Amino acid sequence: MLELDVDNGAATILNAGHPPPLLLRESAEKCTRLDADGMLLGIEKDVTFADMKVKLAMGDIVVFYTDGITETQNPAGEMFGVGRLGDAVAAHRSDDPEAMVANVLGTLERFGGSGEHEDDLTLVVMKLTG
Repeated sequence: MLELDVDNGAATILNAGHPPPLLLRESAEKCTRLDADGMLLGIEKDVTFADMKVKLAMGDIVVFYTDGITETQNPAGEMFGVGRLGDAVAAHRSDDPEAMVANVLGTLERFGGSGEHEDDLTLVVMKLTG
């Protein structure tokens, strides 16, 4: 989960067992993981989740995804992984969010070949613009 204060760019990230979002700063070449420690949601009662605070700026891109994206395998059995996902995001950084989703999913499809996916594929892109 990400809560964003649009007035000042302050974001609070909470992880409840899902993959950590990726952040691509406007001035950066590579994505970084926004990894707040957290247990799986629903495993135990009365769990407190740690949060992570980060300041976002215009041009920054935050990518949310399910593990179906990173665990997609090619015919040789290699997983797409977070690194390839980050590289695909960086390669399409100038796209609007809708086009970025389409292009990153296209990269994933080319990587995975014609096989069926074993898990859901969810990709959400948030790009801060003025």
